[in-house]
Amino acid sequence: YDAADVAKALMLKDANGKILGRNKFLQYCRFNGMIMKDSNQPKQNMITLGLMRYHMVKRRFKMWGMPLWSDRGIAYIQRRVESGDWQMGLEKMIIKQKCVKLEDVC
Repeated sequence: YDAADVAKALMLKDANGKILGRNKFLQYCRFNGMIMKDSNQPKQNMITLGLMRYHMVKRRFKMWGMPLWSDRGIAYIQRRVESGDWQMGLEKMIIKQKCVKLEDVC
């Protein structure tokens, strides 16, 4: 299954309650260490475990790769999300807040 199919099947939601699409889902997988930070290539341990594979596509003299998930890979993501091991902190949405001491407020 490609990223769009997996995102639709899992129905993951972001902080605003919107369902993740393909691009946000790929960003979510990057943040949680399933695919590499600089590309859509899956990490080697995900391929070794049989959770993902990397498919090369050739169209009109261009080649690019796309990650594909297996049934085990979809179940893996679902278990990690339900157990709370994976976080929804997408890189663009992380906001650093200053800590306020209780003494300053009172």
